[in-house]
Amino acid sequence: MELTSLLISDPHYSPPNDDEEVNQSVISDLQVILQSQPQLTFLRLTSHAVQPALLKRIEVEDVPNLRKFQGTIQYAEAFLNTAPRLTKLDLQVPRGGLAYSPPNEGWKGHKIRDLVITVDSSQVSDWDDFGSLLSRFPNTESLYLRPYGFHLQPVSFILDNIASRLRVLPLLRKLEIRGLDPADTEDSDAMLLRFKKYCPALEIFIDTRDRQWVYIPSAEDGSSFHAKLDCQLEYKWFSHISDLPPP
Repeated sequence: MELTSLLISDPHYSPPNDDEEVNQSVISDLQVILQSQPQLTFLRLTSHAVQPALLKRIEVEDVPNLRKFQGTIQYAEAFLNTAPRLTKLDLQVPRGGLAYSPPNEGWKGHKIRDLVITVDSSQVSDWDDFGSLLSRFPNTESLYLRPYGFHLQPVSFILDNIASRLRVLPLLRKLEIRGLDPADTEDSDAMLLRFKKYCPALEIFIDTRDRQWVYIPSAEDGSSFHAKLDCQLEYKWFSHISDLPPP
């Protein structure tokens, strides 16, 4: 049976970094799994599924059709370099925080068009580091942010810092932020326009209450804009209540 989506979670036993034989067995098994699923388009690796350095063994033949990857930045780096069709990333910021910086040589973040970032407040000690992370994906057109743990700071302060770092994404057309609502600031209209100020290409903003805002020109020459509530989004969730039958 061929799969299009696959989740590989933490093993019951996590081998130490210096257990070479076990680690090589883990990466070899991973390659066998990937090679058996040539139609795989989505892959998720949880944070301790495999030692990041071992993923350098992943080759183009292992993930020829992979389009979306979910995992840490260290894991994503390996698949950016090998998956020719990868355009979507769902990133979890590592425990070490945003200071982690992949090597510049060979980094292929320009391939990404659709970016999701989950980040804890404890991992943001310097907002410039957050801007540096965004700058590694300069061709991003859709950005979905899941910040959490920021309840001790004013919403306006956090959204201001996010907005001012969007200038590194000149092609960004769609922005969605969960958990932080512009309506909780003193001037929600002004906050919505700040996103547009730093990212002129922005067309759509979706807030944490699933309201979709669009930016409408206020002047004929397009020199100014206002944010208009376009619609209330609705989502339908489906769940599988039974597993695949045994072979």
